[in-house]
Amino acid sequence: MENVRDEKTRRGIKNRLDKLEEKFYLREKRRITKEEQEEFKYPWKWRRNMKKASKKKPSQNKILAFYLNAKGEMETPLLVPLFSGNIIIYKNKAHIFDPRDTWLVYLPRRRMVKCVLIREIDRRLVSNRDFDEVKAEGYATDSDEILLKMVTKAMIEKLKKAVGGKAIVIAICIIIALAIGFFFIF
Repeated sequence: MENVRDEKTRRGIKNRLDKLEEKFYLREKRRITKEEQEEFKYPWKWRRNMKKASKKKPSQNKILAFYLNAKGEMETPLLVPLFSGNIIIYKNKAHIFDPRDTWLVYLPRRRMVKCVLIREIDRRLVSNRDFDEVKAEGYATDSDEILLKMVTKAMIEKLKKAVGGKAIVIAICIIIALAIGFFFIF
C-alpha cells in the first residue's frame, strides 16, 4: 500500500516539477526576447508633440496629424485645429476630417493617441474606409496568400523537373517561407 502512495506522490511531485520547469523556461524565453527586441523610438520632436496630444483635453478641437507631403516625406506630427468640427486646414490646404479616419499610435507607458494621416495631394484623409474601392480595382492584399502559394508551387514543380533533388527543393521552400514570413512581419 505504501508503494502505491509513494508512486502517486512521486508522480505528483514530478508533474509539479515539470510545470515549474516549463514556467521557468517560458519566463526565461520572454526575458531573452525582451532584451533582444528594441522598441521603436520616436524622434524627440515627434515625442514632444505626441505627449502634448495625449495630455490635451477633449474640449480642445485639436488632433495629432502626420503630414505626407508631395515630395514623399513625412513631416513632424503636429497638433492641428479642427474648424467647424470636420475641416482641417494645414499649409493653406483644406482636408475633410471624419472620426472614422483616425488611427491609434501607442506610446510608452501604455498611452495612446488618436491621430490622422494627411496627404498633401488629397482632401480625404488616409484610412481603411475605401477598402471596397481598393478591392474592386484589384489592389487588395487579401488574395496575396493564394497567389503566393500558387507561385511557390509552380517554382517547386519547375525545380523538381530541372534538378530532381529533394534537398534543394526543401531548402528553396524554406527560403521562400522565411521570405513570406519576413514580408508579413514587417
